Amino acid sequence: MALDLLHPRRDVIEARIPRTPKGTVSGYFDNYADLLRAIAPWNGRASIYLTINELVPDVLARARNRLKEFATVTTAGEDVRRRRWLAVDVDAVRPRGIPSTKAEMARALARRDEVIAYLSDRGQYPAPLRTMSGNGGWSLWAVKLDNSVEVTALYQAALAVLDQRFSDNTARVDPTVVQPAQLIKVPMTIAVTGDPISERPHRRVEIQSPIPLHLVEPDTDELVSLEQLRWLASQRTPPKHTYSLPPASHATDVVELFKAMDFYIRELPDD
Repeated sequence: MALDLLHPRRDVIEARIPRTPKGTVSGYFDNYADLLRAIAPWNGRASIYLTINELVPDVLARARNRLKEFATVTTAGEDVRRRRWLAVDVDAVRPRGIPSTKAEMARALARRDEVIAYLSDRGQYPAPLRTMSGNGGWSLWAVKLDNSVEVTALYQAALAVLDQRFSDNTARVDPTVVQPAQLIKVPMTIAVTGDPISERPHRRVEIQSPIPLHLVEPDTDELVSLEQLRWLASQRTPPKHTYSLPPASHATDVVELFKAMDFYIRELPDD
């Protein structure tokens, strides 16, 4: 069910398990039952990822419906035929390499839902697929976009807008989730970050309810358009400029300083 939601066209998927005692473990699957069987022994030992965009079918020849240890070649941008998802990852701010607490994760999920509300209200985005990643939350909007330099640049600009608007010292929108070969953790597997302790456990990755009907029923998915992506990319707030005067110990010609800053100066009448 989860794989069919992410890949309803039964695309070839790469499953990848990085940073294991056997290096990067990777394989390519067009048989999803084989994928689930292959990753099962790794569940709970390491975080398991999959590609979210449509790959060229030929990559199946790298390791067909099996996992390969010490893999040296994994999915790159040129292996992606087209983009199928716009993903937003909101993570709890915490020290690196450790799981989030229950409160930290709740703040990240709440912030993720604020992002969804903003895009729905202001950009008329359809309802996304929502996941709990183990330490934060993802939202995924269905798209059908070219794998092009222009689209990648729009993804970068769009996520920079969301980072600017919604990130703070408790939760952060990850502005780097923009590459065509983007990975997410496999739903229903355990997110393994550091060692679990009572306040910071390892958690199962979950697809959260409600699942939008347009992502379940055949041929009814509502897509984020290129125009909506361009709108989001255009919403960045210009940075505020500040000016400082030179130290008081130096003589300052205020008129010349204002001219240099393009400030308007009008002549004062003679008394």
